[in-house]
Amino acid sequence: MSRVGYLIYGILVIACSSCGYRFSQHSSQSITCVSVPYIKGDIDGRLTSKVIQVLSTSSKWRYTQGNADLILEAEILKNQSDYIGYQYDHLESGALIDRLVPSEGRKKVLVKLQIVNSHTRQVLYGPYEIEGNADYDFVNSDTYTDLAFVDSLGKTYAVLPFSLGQLDAQQGAIDAALDGAYQQIAEKILVGLQNL
Repeated sequence: MSRVGYLIYGILVIACSSCGYRFSQHSSQSITCVSVPYIKGDIDGRLTSKVIQVLSTSSKWRYTQGNADLILEAEILKNQSDYIGYQYDHLESGALIDRLVPSEGRKKVLVKLQIVNSHTRQVLYGPYEIEGNADYDFVNSDTYTDLAFVDSLGKTYAVLPFSLGQLDAQQGAIDAALDGAYQQIAEKILVGLQNL
């Protein structure tokens, strides 16, 4: 085959495999293109990005910015953190105080979504509500023993440098858990789309 023949063949393969049909050795498989506009309430775009990432792993669905068959419209309805674990507080001497302080949390995110025909704007599927959650531990800045410890010689050290990255302040732990909740939601969305 000449260079022109290879070039034409390559162009045909690319044109036919984008949002229409994908060629395999045995048969062709229909691929539906879906657009994912910015998810309402997704302040930093992380959830939108996670949904697009999981769509890129699908053999049935393909993300595209334009000329999509369908639009996945979504909105974050709830984004909250709850305490799920507590510990007793301590004095500097190590004696227990009769006071519980939170040390574990759960991040919950609730998303509403629907699938819309991009040409007619008709809702084809949904609306559905999907929840993702992730648990996290954190260092509580309200308790002395979470911030420092005293070694056998009586010298006081900050806890965080010795935690080897396993502990984080509450805000940092919540932020890290949000990624896990978003990933869970994105994977649930993909499973739902695969089953349509």
